[in-house]
Amino acid sequence: MGKYDKIRAATLVSLAADLKKAGFKFSFQKYPNMRNKYEIAIEGPPGTKANFRTVVGSNEEMLKINDAIQTGGAKLLFNLSGAVGRFGEDAVLRALRSGKVPSKKFTVTKGGQSLEFDMKDMTFGDALQIQNRSGHGLDAVVPIIAPRPPAPHHVVIEVKSRMGRDLPFPPLSEAQKGDSYLEDQIDTVERGIRRARQARNSGQKTGRTWEDMIDHREAIDGLKTSLEQNSVTKLLAKVELDQSGNQSGEIILEIWQ
Repeated sequence: MGKYDKIRAATLVSLAADLKKAGFKFSFQKYPNMRNKYEIAIEGPPGTKANFRTVVGSNEEMLKINDAIQTGGAKLLFNLSGAVGRFGEDAVLRALRSGKVPSKKFTVTKGGQSLEFDMKDMTFGDALQIQNRSGHGLDAVVPIIAPRPPAPHHVVIEVKSRMGRDLPFPPLSEAQKGDSYLEDQIDTVERGIRRARQARNSGQKTGRTWEDMIDHREAIDGLKTSLEQNSVTKLLAKVELDQSGNQSGEIILEIWQ
């Protein structure tokens, strides 16, 4: 047996402390049917993209993880969570673009009347992620083509994912629960686009994190108009992933609140 084949208790204590400082927590167990393999299940604070698992095979690997967390802190863990969360976002975008959206009924009030709609009965326009290159922003934005009127003009979806059925889905952050969250996000996007245009025009390499959104300005303006008209419905999508990052089971849609 090699020097690092057994994971040491001191390393676990150190890792747990560093995860806690970064706002994360984890559970730890022997990986089934594999010698000297251990599984860490990591849960993030509110606003995290995904809760996920990683497998380590030795104390040496655990030390490397611990060193990385000490160096990168919360940023590293949020990046890992975001990387896993991309699988969930891709699953939602595929469903929107293929028209294979699960049933989710919601009520819209128009002219004093309460009207009920179901996502599976709607016709969608082009689904878009309004995000910067780090993945910050709105996970999925889709215009509603029909029924029209009086359906909402846009649906915005926040995606939360988990890799492992026994893990909880990450909760929404307090900011995401706020009434002005979408408006605040649009303001951030607009500032980012202006800065990216200036950087592009002046040949600067920095300040271009929102550059990919410049060509989508018309779609972003359309969402902003819908917000001003109170014609946007917010939904929360929960996506379960297997250990390979593939969608497992149906997407769960809930009212985002």
